[in-house]
Amino acid sequence: MQPFWALPLLCVAGWSARDIMGYCIIWLLVTCVTIARAFTFLQFFWIGWCQADGSGDQAMNKTQATVIISLLTATLLTGIAIFVLLLRGDAEDVGATQPPTSSSVASTTSEDTRVDAATLLEDTDVNSIHPAPAPDAPQEWGEYQLRRSWDGMTRVFDVAESSPISGDGGGTFPATMNGCGIGMYLVTFKSVNPNVDIAAQLINAAGGIAAEESMNQGWSLSTNCETPAYRFLAASDISTLGDVAYTVHEYMQSSTSDAEPQAVPTTTQAAQPTLVQCLGYLGPAMGLYSDGVERLAPECEGSPEQRRSSRAEGVCGGLYGWMKVSAEEYRDLCGIDPPTNRTPPPAAPAPTPEEYYAPPVEIPPAEYAEN
Repeated sequence: MQPFWALPLLCVAGWSARDIMGYCIIWLLVTCVTIARAFTFLQFFWIGWCQADGSGDQAMNKTQATVIISLLTATLLTGIAIFVLLLRGDAEDVGATQPPTSSSVASTTSEDTRVDAATLLEDTDVNSIHPAPAPDAPQEWGEYQLRRSWDGMTRVFDVAESSPISGDGGGTFPATMNGCGIGMYLVTFKSVNPNVDIAAQLINAAGGIAAEESMNQGWSLSTNCETPAYRFLAASDISTLGDVAYTVHEYMQSSTSDAEPQAVPTTTQAAQPTLVQCLGYLGPAMGLYSDGVERLAPECEGSPEQRRSSRAEGVCGGLYGWMKVSAEEYRDLCGIDPPTNRTPPPAAPAPTPEEYYAPPVEIPPAEYAEN
């Protein structure tokens, strides 16, 4: 098909050259072989006719016929090469423009990616802060298994202390002073305002800074004894505060090192934390739970710890509270010596009901006159 006619037809039909190339290449092969054979037989006919006519000087010799056949062969090979190049080019275009399928995405983020993330976390120093990009959170790495994840946001202020992140549900971050290493936290963070520079910190239970790095986006890996926090450094605009978005992945140690991998417990399957200790705080009854978080504990209402705290508030918080208890009890409740070691005298006995409700004594009128 002539290109003069082929191009308008392709435009009208909405096809590409690849759609008609198969048809055209078949006809190219057929016509090339037919014409080549025709010229091959034509040379012998032409030579014989010219010699018979006496005009041998105009006869086509074998060299000319060979040149014609070679040109036809080169044309055929060139057409085949163009056809192959067009097929490869269309295939690459289709592959580049075709959106990735779910299977291709799954294959690129499957076992290899998880293995790389787990290996990276195993090789990373504990209580360290790193710039972006952050690794994906694997289901398990080393002896740790993913327990839960949550998102949050904290606000940092100029000329202010660091702002720690919150725990799941908005409570206090579950950092403790004991058992460091039984839990690990992978935290990714980013400054919401790119004009605000922040410093990422890991603060231990004593208030010291275990690690600190200046970066607007990154990730940290810390134990259950450190709390991630962020501090305002500077701003390229007039901002005096900024927000830091973060994602926390909590990992806990497996019960045994060679236990079978278990699925990550869902919210409905997660074990409920148990009460470890009642806290002697005034006001609502509070308790320390097995996950390291202090919560309201109705079962601690009226507990010995709460009664002791209430009595200590009454004794140690007043000016004359030392007069209500003995010196030994005052030292036990308040932790200091009383102003005097004197034990207060016993209180006066309360009147009996008969004495309390005794009728008043009436004085006769004659006694008034005598007086």
